[in-house]
Amino acid sequence: MEISPRNILDKISLKIDGRILFVPIETIYWLESSGNYVEVVVGQDGDKLLVRDTLSSFEGRLDGHFFVRIHRSIIVNVARIREMRPHHTGEYQVTLDNGRQLTLSRGYRFNLKRLMQAYA
Repeated sequence: MEISPRNILDKISLKIDGRILFVPIETIYWLESSGNYVEVVVGQDGDKLLVRDTLSSFEGRLDGHFFVRIHRSIIVNVARIREMRPHHTGEYQVTLDNGRQLTLSRGYRFNLKRLMQAYA
């Protein structure tokens, strides 16, 4: 079987407990910083894969057209966003297609334009 660049870009490798998992990008809902680890939340049920890495490292590895940082500790899959509601504090409540709600903090409002352009 020949491996094309397209196949490689469809998945991300995660080193977990001495093994390497190849996770399809479309199954990732969001990534959240947790101390020296990153929780990669996958699937409709929100299964969490714990990876010893930094959120900044993931931000550099993930395609900025499909993933955007909405909080200092959260990167979200743009395709999973169902709705965004402004809050009086200047933040936004981001609702994903599985019902999970995340916060787009004021410090990352500049990414709001990128989010909206993704759906234009």
